[in-house]
Amino acid sequence: MADYFTQFWFVLDVGTPVDGARAPDALCAEAAGTDPHSDAFVLWIDPAPGDSDPCMRDDGRGDPQRVIDFVPRCVDAFALAGRWGVQWMSTCSRPRVNTFGVGAHVLHLGRCDMVERIGKHAWFDDTIRGGRP
Repeated sequence: MADYFTQFWFVLDVGTPVDGARAPDALCAEAAGTDPHSDAFVLWIDPAPGDSDPCMRDDGRGDPQRVIDFVPRCVDAFALAGRWGVQWMSTCSRPRVNTFGVGAHVLHLGRCDMVERIGKHAWFDDTIRGGRP
């Protein structure tokens, strides 16, 4: 029997070290009881010297869409702007056809909308069928 995983890890730049230090508590408190997706990832501050931005990673269930839904809620709390993105990978504990893949989503934080996204599964299937050059 094979186990399937989707994994991700990324940094959310909240601007200043002060905001970075308060980000995990602020984001978790803001999400508590109001965001059913906030329990699908782990939020922490990287202990490396000089790093103060919150990091997020999968919690074993690995649903990047939950993070994509959550991050725009952080825009007002930290006056976020510009572009932000997350990359993810799908893998399997044993070789299986069509179980390995990667993807990425880029959001425009000011507009809270998708700039671009790509998923290997769709690209691969379309290209094999001759749909993409």
